[in-house]
Amino acid sequence: MHSRGNHGWRALAAAVPAIAVVVMGCAREAPPPFPDHLAGYLNESPNAAFSLYLEAARQAEADAGSSIARVNWTPDRKKAAIAAAEKAIALLDKASGSDFEFVYSPTSPITPHAERRGWRFIARTLVWRIEDAVRGQNFSQAAKDFDRLVRFGTNLSGGDAIDANLGYSVIREGRDVLWSAFPLLSPDDLRKIHASIVKALGDAPPPHTTLRHDRAAMLKAVSSLQEAFLAGDLAPYREALGKPVAPAFDYLDSLRKKPVSEQVSYFERFAREANAEADRLNHQAALAPHLWQEEKKQAEGERPWFRFANHYFRNGELFLTEWAEHQAWMRLMAIDAALLARVKDKQNLPADLTALRDWLRADPYSGRDFVYVPQGADYRLYGVGPDRKDDFGAAKVDMSPPWK
Repeated sequence: MHSRGNHGWRALAAAVPAIAVVVMGCAREAPPPFPDHLAGYLNESPNAAFSLYLEAARQAEADAGSSIARVNWTPDRKKAAIAAAEKAIALLDKASGSDFEFVYSPTSPITPHAERRGWRFIARTLVWRIEDAVRGQNFSQAAKDFDRLVRFGTNLSGGDAIDANLGYSVIREGRDVLWSAFPLLSPDDLRKIHASIVKALGDAPPPHTTLRHDRAAMLKAVSSLQEAFLAGDLAPYREALGKPVAPAFDYLDSLRKKPVSEQVSYFERFAREANAEADRLNHQAALAPHLWQEEKKQAEGERPWFRFANHYFRNGELFLTEWAEHQAWMRLMAIDAALLARVKDKQNLPADLTALRDWLRADPYSGRDFVYVPQGADYRLYGVGPDRKDDFGAAKVDMSPPWK
């Protein structure tokens, strides 16, 4: 389950007293202070389920050893990894008995959250478990592990955009494996899969939660660069971002020779752009995806930080694209599971999808129900896709059941 906390950005109104410095009988105003860009950010309260997720990540890393960073996997190594992840998966199962809320703390972009390594390892092994179960035609086990995977990935999507990308991508991998095997599954297993997806989507954090955390991630990037600038040590960031961003660092080097007020103004305007981008994305997230309009990108103009912004401020937009795609595919999969269960039980197919929840049958890309055409004991089911055009399920991105 997901418990939605009422967390936001605290409005701060602090009067800053004027500071006067007397030099040779003359009063001179001190330069403005460098801002604390995250001063208004409120962390979520700790909860037992999220603590178990952190423990699971540590357990996975400890049990995986050097395999935690492995890229290439042989069948034997996959088998060993599955065994190594068992204790961590047991902790995830334990967490499922409590309300879950992602407790997010922004970190410097060059020191990402350590727990992601363990989470990625766990997710991989859950996908491999599904693959093994499908290969061995143990479909009840495949459905059980898919439920774990969907719950896990959904909970991860409540972090920032990077966490959500991890959650959605592993769900997609497991989804593709299991969905292709639907014709072989029993009606009971299909109904379990339908229930798993409906519960996960119903409990999922709203996109505004992820975007709130992503605002914090953007502002933390600004703060981290500001701290490195003040410390005179931008080298780690230069190395991480490479040559394409070199002119932005050259500008910061030249900025050191300018008045402090100009330095402060640079970081204030840099942070203002992060907040403006977060506001834009929140406005977009308040609309259904079929109402989204492509917006013009800001010109380089008087934005000497634009190369940093291009690198650090793009994840939120990618997240919204992934969120809409995830919603469309998972709703389709849930509907397909319910319809196919009826076919296998030799029940009549419904004339339309109105018996389903309104939000479940809604195609995010059209604002209408998914296209559903019963054809005797069979049916056609598909979504229009991101281009919002109904080409009868035969588009380049075919949003119809993969087994059809």
